[in-house]
Amino acid sequence: MASNTSLLEIPPTFDVARAPGLRDEVVLAIERAVLVGTIAPGQRLVEIDIARQMGISKAPVREALRELERLGLVVSYPRRGTFVADITPTVASEVYSFRAVIESYATRLAVVRHTESDLMAMEELLDQADAEDATSEAGQIRKAELDLAFHDEIYRLSGHHQLQEAWGNLRAKNRVLLVASGMLRVVDPSILGSRPYHRWHIAIVDALRAGDADRAEAAVIRHLALGERGLVKQLAGNPVGVRVKTEALARRPDLAVHLGHGPATDRVAG
Repeated sequence: MASNTSLLEIPPTFDVARAPGLRDEVVLAIERAVLVGTIAPGQRLVEIDIARQMGISKAPVREALRELERLGLVVSYPRRGTFVADITPTVASEVYSFRAVIESYATRLAVVRHTESDLMAMEELLDQADAEDATSEAGQIRKAELDLAFHDEIYRLSGHHQLQEAWGNLRAKNRVLLVASGMLRVVDPSILGSRPYHRWHIAIVDALRAGDADRAEAAVIRHLALGERGLVKQLAGNPVGVRVKTEALARRPDLAVHLGHGPATDRVAG
């Protein structure tokens, strides 16, 4: 567990709220502070400190912390307080293996519901992500958001409201994993080559365009399995030669026939 240093003892972390009393604004302020690293996993969050920095009462802060706990971004302990949730290899594996369950089904549903304009819009998101500079904190957040926006489209095209709700509950934690883990800062042109986001996702688009549900499901599971493996290794310090068993891929070994044998890399976004 990180130090219990009060937020008042460090430079201000949270922007002053533009609309005092809005819980959602506090949620976004805390999430952004985690994303850019001004508060760290395991750090204690004190209601009164956040309220003072944002110029609001404690009530919306308390409500925001409850919402963040529901999303899994903070954790509360009786008589100890509220802390930013740790980002661990286990968390990454659980997030991605759960995504493999819901997103593979969403993709199967999307196969018969998409239009060509939908697929072109998804490819445009990938082009925008490839164009973003991941060397800055703002660029990493934009790149992560574009990545997640691509997957938003899969859930939207599924037309399945419960799947969309499940993804909505998982989305914020996934964004924190991508940014706070440093995953998006790992750039090796000799391995990644040009247009990595396009290459990492295009198999999903191609399978949707072909109307092949099995191939589309396999493409999503492979994509998420590689993302899981990359994150687990990144969070574990990226030890050379360590093989990571991915729960996402292990869940559906029967789809291996659709996965092909193309080159893979641990440096895969979500």
